[in-house]
Amino acid sequence: LLCPEDGPDKLDRTLNPLGIAAGVGDYREYNGAVIGSIAICCVLLWLCSLIAVLLHRHLAKRAVRGARVNKMRVMALARFGWLLLPLVFLYGGSAVGVVTVLAYSTNEFKTLGVLLLISLVIGLLAYAFWAARECVVHTVFTSAPHENKGAVWVFWGSYEWLPAEGKRHRLWLGLHHLVFDAYVMKWRYFMCCELGAMLLLACFTAWQPNNQDGCWTRAVLMTVVMIIYFLLVVLARPYVAPYENFLEGVTAGLETVIMLCTVAAMGSDKPTQHWGAKWSVSIGVVVMWLIILKFVIDACVFAVDEWTEWKENGGDGKVGTFLLYWFFYKNAWKDDDCYDYDTEILTQYSDPDESLVFAHDFIAAVERAIPPSPPSHHLHSSSLNNNPLTYNSPLPSEHSSDPGDQLLTPLKPPKQRVRLIDKRRTPLTTNLPSIVPRSASRQSSMVSGSNN
Repeated sequence: LLCPEDGPDKLDRTLNPLGIAAGVGDYREYNGAVIGSIAICCVLLWLCSLIAVLLHRHLAKRAVRGARVNKMRVMALARFGWLLLPLVFLYGGSAVGVVTVLAYSTNEFKTLGVLLLISLVIGLLAYAFWAARECVVHTVFTSAPHENKGAVWVFWGSYEWLPAEGKRHRLWLGLHHLVFDAYVMKWRYFMCCELGAMLLLACFTAWQPNNQDGCWTRAVLMTVVMIIYFLLVVLARPYVAPYENFLEGVTAGLETVIMLCTVAAMGSDKPTQHWGAKWSVSIGVVVMWLIILKFVIDACVFAVDEWTEWKENGGDGKVGTFLLYWFFYKNAWKDDDCYDYDTEILTQYSDPDESLVFAHDFIAAVERAIPPSPPSHHLHSSSLNNNPLTYNSPLPSEHSSDPGDQLLTPLKPPKQRVRLIDKRRTPLTTNLPSIVPRSASRQSSMVSGSNN
């Protein structure tokens, strides 16, 4: 904690990942933390956007004619949902750097601070709240199939988030699930609590008191916030997986111990030489490695989710093929979730000859749907008044004076044009013969024979 005679505190790698310093004066590292956070966010967003554009173009070339590329699935494939992990990792340093720069740095860096405050600090908090609220519509929180099965339950937990029925919900869950699926339903907003606590601690850290009493007050306030957060994690157990409850509880407890040691050191005549100051530094190193370990485990869980989804969509289960899919999106276009189909007749075949087989089956189905008619009788207008389904009148002649006979003379059905589309985008427009049942064909031949 900062005291009046100490000056600005040094930022470690968790708060300033790039370790850069910018500008002049005591707040060069804080300026560098803001610039570094903006640079990392821009690079990550640019990479994901570039991958999404390339995937969209590739999938559009492979798409069946009449099908549209699903943008939500493309965003999930481009790992926009994965951006949450590095952004949360950057959140603590970004919040500390933003508040400190806005309060004490020079004006040229305050503009960058406002930009980072709106885009990441406030934007990520708002996104987490929105996704946690919408998850009730798109998901179902239910018991996992491995419930209470030994080590699996201890590591992964006994509940899981599943998509609601429908393709739209499944795609929504694949894109936004990292916001809430680590938590139980009751505490699905817990990420907002984490980010809010980090932002509140950042505001206290950025405060530069002018006297010892101000330093003491600040240290006590930060200690109270950490104690409340630690008790919330221990008592609420907001995570689905027991290992996450354990790691988060240990991390929050050690951070609380650091604050208590700092408060104890500030009550002595020589705070920097007090045992509390030395312990707080050593425990801080342990906390940093625990945070990195949790980040690595979360990244591995994300990779496992990708592996499972890849196998469910036709992956062969080989590691080499999965790596090609992971880094180069090999065969990603075969995923049916990538497309939205129009209401056209689309075949499941990839060969044009098989599409013709489908056309033959389609014609046969239509023939079976048309009811057969008697071969030697014809509808008469007078019979329609009593029984429309009675076929008891003689065949009409071409010189009949009854206008009803002329109107009910069998007409030759027009040729049908059926547009077939296969998976190779080969449009097959075929002039098919008249779709009439065989009994109707025999009737037409008998009518022509009688007229002759």
